Amino acid sequence: MTFDIGEYVVYGHSGVCRIEEKVTREFDRQKHDYFLLKLVPDNNSTLFVPCDNEILLSNMRYPLTRDEIDSLLSEVDEQRVEWIEDKRERGSYFRTIMQDGNPKQLLQTIRCIYLKKQELINKNKALPGADEKMLQDCERLISNEFSFVLGIETGKVSEYIAAVIQKS
Repeated sequence: MTFDIGEYVVYGHSGVCRIEEKVTREFDRQKHDYFLLKLVPDNNSTLFVPCDNEILLSNMRYPLTRDEIDSLLSEVDEQRVEWIEDKRERGSYFRTIMQDGNPKQLLQTIRCIYLKKQELINKNKALPGADEKMLQDCERLISNEFSFVLGIETGKVSEYIAAVIQKS
């Protein structure tokens, strides 16, 4: 995939970024070209992605379209992320999903954790803190991209998701 200055991309688990420029930096007496990314809406955070590092470049993708979001939401029930009882395995698995930043897997993970949370609430128990944090992190990533694409406030994303899911 090739990217151009001024385009918006989603970079791994950082969220939506704007490609500000291509810069050359010298490290260890070698010059390399980097994409300078600014996080959206937090314009103060900057990321440098080496233009010649295929592994890091593979973490960059274009944001979903509105149609892709709606399609993704209509399919969220079709494949599920299953709850893993062992907390270490579960944490490792959820972290991998988070780092990949795949919106479909993020939504499935949110759904999985949310369903477990509801189950525990019904038993007067609380979701473990690490899982609660993972839920918040996944929701933050989804809300960041969805609010950018849909042109809505991040706080309204969950309402949008619920409305689309109820229609399908």
